[in-house]
Amino acid sequence: MSIEVRGLTIRYAGTAQPAVRDLDLEIGKGELTTLLGPSGSGKSTTLRCIAGLERPDQGTIRIDGQIVCDAARGIWIKPEQRRLGMVFQSYAVWPHLSVFDNIAFPLRILGVERSRMRRKVEEVADLVGLAEFLGRPATKLSGGQQQRVALARAIVFEPRAILFDEPLSNLDAKLRERMRREIRSLQRRTGLTAIYVTHDQVEAFAISDRIAVMNDGRIQQIGTPQEIYARPNSAYVADFLGAANILTGRYTTEAGRTKLAIPSVGLAIDLDLDVDAKSTDSATGLVALRPEDVQVLPSAAGTAVETSVREVEYLGRNLSLTLESAGTELRAFVSPEPVPSIGQRLWITASPNAVVHLGPATPREDRQGS
Repeated sequence: MSIEVRGLTIRYAGTAQPAVRDLDLEIGKGELTTLLGPSGSGKSTTLRCIAGLERPDQGTIRIDGQIVCDAARGIWIKPEQRRLGMVFQSYAVWPHLSVFDNIAFPLRILGVERSRMRRKVEEVADLVGLAEFLGRPATKLSGGQQQRVALARAIVFEPRAILFDEPLSNLDAKLRERMRREIRSLQRRTGLTAIYVTHDQVEAFAISDRIAVMNDGRIQQIGTPQEIYARPNSAYVADFLGAANILTGRYTTEAGRTKLAIPSVGLAIDLDLDVDAKSTDSATGLVALRPEDVQVLPSAAGTAVETSVREVEYLGRNLSLTLESAGTELRAFVSPEPVPSIGQRLWITASPNAVVHLGPATPREDRQGS
């Protein structure tokens, strides 16, 4: 079951800009695609338009080839007719109903025969680990168990696809980690096409076949987690995903070799690849350098640049260092032992393959990783 969105635009009254603007999105059969972005980026609005909970001003939506929305032609299929399961941030369980009756609710609405209903509820409850709790009041379950009830209710009627709107936001860190593994496992076992909305980058990387990074109502980049992390197409994507030092570089060509200078921190790097930004001598472009790719040395060596330690943060598996060079700060991740002291001198360098080339520079300040 595939989902195709074309030219989606929706405006809310009293707002200057559309919540979603001219958005295109294709999701393949059996794929889990995550819409990732900060609050207000348009990810939940996009999901709600697909679900039929919001009516867009422009655009078309197709589910498995069927047009469920075409704003220009006035076509609008109601949410209950789209046969999509949805799991919300709130558990949305009915407190006066048992676990069984909560899960069975969509089947009752559809008029499913009683014996088949019981069989389907028991099958799904077993799938999500709730078989022993079917007779219990839903409010007597833990938060994670209540979210399983919501998940079971969303798939019990065999939807064409399942939509997740920040489903784990109300859970503690350890439970979130366990539930995201369970959701991913369930999606793979059932083969359901899924769209997952979150602002949590770790969650998105762990659960997704593809990630669509959103901002300002648009998709900034879409690709596999590995693709968008290793090859972000803009400073925004590089900065939003994980941490990145966004810096301005100057490209020059000498004797057929391209050199990259980053004046703000004093780095000079010989590049082994062609870079679009170097089309003319002394062309400038933005580059990203991940903190884990900054090589930190205890003493001067080769072309390494001297820095001074400004901050040290302990992150468990590594230390996050804020280093200053030539008045510019940048971030580096290093081994937790030994722990540098504030003000200590260290030297940095980076390999050519660690540099992410982001295209032409615009007037702006260099930024450390965030």
